[in-house]
Amino acid sequence: MGIIKYLELQKPIYKKITNYGHFGKEDLSWEKIIRL
Repeated sequence: MGIIKYLELQKPIYKKITNYGHFGKEDLSWEKIIRL
């Protein structure tokens, strides 16, 4: 599975982070820590 598909980066979810940034928002897939 590619990283774009795994992190669902093609879904338009970025609008909610444009004003206050993305750090510390646990509902964003790229902020979750996963074991590899």
